[in-house]
Amino acid sequence: MLKLNQKLVALLLLAILLAGCQGLVGRPSKEEAATPTPIPTPIVPEKPTYVVQRGEMIRKLEFTGRVAPVQKVELSFRTNGHVRVVWVKKGDPVKQGDILAELEMAELERSLAQAQLDLQTAQLSLAQAEQDHQYAIARARIDLAIRQLQLQKAPDLTPRKAQAEADLAQARLALQ
Repeated sequence: MLKLNQKLVALLLLAILLAGCQGLVGRPSKEEAATPTPIPTPIVPEKPTYVVQRGEMIRKLEFTGRVAPVQKVELSFRTNGHVRVVWVKKGDPVKQGDILAELEMAELERSLAQAQLDLQTAQLSLAQAEQDHQYAIARARIDLAIRQLQLQKAPDLTPRKAQAEADLAQARLALQ
């Protein structure tokens, strides 16, 4: 154990001696002493000179910044399709009701044209049906007038009826 302590003390002394020598190796001599870095003198800004005179004083402040919306809304179309035209660019100001973009509506335009043709056809059919109805009413009125005239020209059947009833009464009496 004594030998171990002696070895430890010897190693400790050797380490101290080496540490002390190391400082001497890197140290410059007095002749080679480092020159201090000069601190640059600060640049004194020139103070502006103003001419004092009467007049309107305007104070203008300019700032840069980023504007963010208070409310962000997702936009969409009511129908599916491809965008034909975009009317606004990124950053353009818009207000409610502005048209932002249009869809390609070739299919819808064809459907609209077909619906308009169908409407015209239905209107023509309605006009034809109304004409046919008016013709039928006029024809029925003419037929009614003809029948009334024929009825007025028909022989009066009342005396014949009375004669037939008298003949029937006589026949019954004869039968009894």
